[in-house]
Amino acid sequence: MFNDIKMDILSVGGNRIKVFLTNRGFHALLFYRIANKLSRIKVPLLPLILTRIIQIIYSIDIDYRATIKGGCTIVHGVGLVIGKGAIIGKNAKLYHGVTLGISHSQSKSDGFPLIGDNVIIGSGAKLLGKIKIGDNVKIGANSVVTHDVPSNSTAFGIPAVIKTKP
Repeated sequence: MFNDIKMDILSVGGNRIKVFLTNRGFHALLFYRIANKLSRIKVPLLPLILTRIIQIIYSIDIDYRATIKGGCTIVHGVGLVIGKGAIIGKNAKLYHGVTLGISHSQSKSDGFPLIGDNVIIGSGAKLLGKIKIGDNVKIGANSVVTHDVPSNSTAFGIPAVIKTKP
């Protein structure tokens, strides 16, 4: 957990003390990491309370049951939603208004997105359902992604169109 927190601070850049004291994206991740750890050691209620504190203060909703690897950066963050089954790889960058959630389709295989390493997800993007986003992917602002995106690609639009790098 402490290594992930260190990676989160370093991913923001700039003065580490200033990031620790003032960066709301970092605060949301810090509270998430504490809540996630408490949940894994079966501490009742406190993980939910920590999650609610961040929702109230910053309007960032990260479910404590999600999995987020180190080096994540939340830029601005207001309106960001990460559902309970979402998995986010190392060094992800998430902008405000991003949603990682279920699609509410009638399919029995509905679930949450799996995000690879070094992924950038633009403002307002919605990634819905049990989809896999590969490593080194860029998701354009306001895009709606409901299908897998291969590594080293860009996805943008409604619905998202995938462009693979040559």
